[in-house]
Amino acid sequence: MSMFNLQRFFSLIKRDWILHKKQFFTIAIILMAYCIFLMLVGKDSQAATLLDFNEHVTYLPEIILLNMLGLVGCFVTLLIFKELRKPEDRLNFLQLPASHFEKFLSKWIYSFPGFWILTGLVLLLTYNIFGSLIESFTDTTYVPLSYINFSRIKVFLMIYAVVHSALFLLGIVFNRFVIPKSIVTILILFFMTLGIGILIIRLVMFDYFNGWSLRGNNLNVNVSFQDNAKWFFTHSHYIALCLLAPFFWVVSYLKITEKEL
Repeated sequence: MSMFNLQRFFSLIKRDWILHKKQFFTIAIILMAYCIFLMLVGKDSQAATLLDFNEHVTYLPEIILLNMLGLVGCFVTLLIFKELRKPEDRLNFLQLPASHFEKFLSKWIYSFPGFWILTGLVLLLTYNIFGSLIESFTDTTYVPLSYINFSRIKVFLMIYAVVHSALFLLGIVFNRFVIPKSIVTILILFFMTLGIGILIIRLVMFDYFNGWSLRGNNLNVNVSFQDNAKWFFTHSHYIALCLLAPFFWVVSYLKITEKEL
């Protein structure tokens, strides 16, 4: 069986739509309800005229969009491989007349670009329609969606791509109790990474430490080191996107191929 066949791939998409369209509409309703909830919570913060808005302020539409993508998106990604949860469903999924890559790609599209598009459409419709209703009955003036700062959104989407790649992998690795196992795994990895990072800083900057405490009075870091550190943290999301995300996606594909074993 070839790795990718367009007709076979579209047949897989069609099958998923027939079987899981209820889940699709459920996700859309959850996004809509969450958007309305955030609009009601942030209603008082919008009671300003458009003349008070400027590009340096984080507006409610951005907060809503980031919350919808970040919170709901994480759960969708973790649960996207619903077929792997039960042995009989897993067997049927693995026996589908489609390649591993096609199965991987379909789930990736649903949970990544597909979910972004769905979230954007839900925000566009819900924010404008529900916002108009609130403005009709109250003194609230909602910030137009056109005021969204896409430079900030772009940075968040790059970070979210890395988060998605890690959660996508965890959704494949764990067949049962995906969410609690993933939370525990993420916490363990976070504290391990934090500990290793602190150790590396301690070893690299040993001249500026007294034991494990910084020498605040004599802290004079080399200018070149400061520039390199500043460049690294400024571009860390680009680095993570180029290195971590592809790595996790490749490992995810390999984990799907192992599910037969």
